[in-house]
Amino acid sequence: MGISRTYRSTLLYACVLVGDEEELARRLGVTTDEVICWLFEERIPPTPAFLKAVDIVLEARAATLAETKEMLKASKEMMERIRANRAVWKTRGDA
Repeated sequence: MGISRTYRSTLLYACVLVGDEEELARRLGVTTDEVICWLFEERIPPTPAFLKAVDIVLEARAATLAETKEMLKASKEMMERIRANRAVWKTRGDA
């Protein structure tokens, strides 16, 4: 992946995460035209704008990771509850 493609991929991912190119431009503090030029690899974004886009991507990934950890914890707790109930059902003859 070339350097300009790395910029484009990161910016496009950030764009999808925030909703559209106008919202990304607003969050990066630039014009929508600038974002579009970067997405079409007509120019390389300035480092501060690119790093803000990277932050958007990293925050989304951190949130996804946290949600995944919570889901795994809830799944584990549910299986423990089901396992405990199953043991009770077996002793009562329900299972």
